[in-house]
Amino acid sequence: MRREEGRTIADEYKLTERDRRQLLAVRKAAEELQEAEDSLKELELKTIGSPKMDGMPHGSTQGDASTQHLVHLDYARSKRDKAEYHLKKAKHNAYRVCRRLEGHMRKFCEAYYAEGFPFDVAQTLSGVQARQCYTYMAIVKGE
Repeated sequence: MRREEGRTIADEYKLTERDRRQLLAVRKAAEELQEAEDSLKELELKTIGSPKMDGMPHGSTQGDASTQHLVHLDYARSKRDKAEYHLKKAKHNAYRVCRRLEGHMRKFCEAYYAEGFPFDVAQTLSGVQARQCYTYMAIVKGE
């Protein structure tokens, strides 16, 4: 199959620059979610024992430290929630891009980009050799 003058492989697969960015955004959003979850787990492990809330003085000012810790914990949870939302939105956009693709390229992009499967799993699901999958990845990256 011969390409017309001035056309690229990406043109044959009908990928625009915006499409490429949307496919790549899923992997980035998944990494951000993982970082947010790790940060939250770390803070949860450092959870200070709950202060006694019986209204009586206990001779200590632990309340400030625990309140500050709870604020950090709340911030980490909201950061995780935002990351989950961004990942969900990125996956939705990636599936819209994948619907316009055809054949093995579609299967690979759905598995690797939209679902976030590891390379070997995406290769198996798409049913093509590794070198073809690397070509698909290069097309998406714009190389």
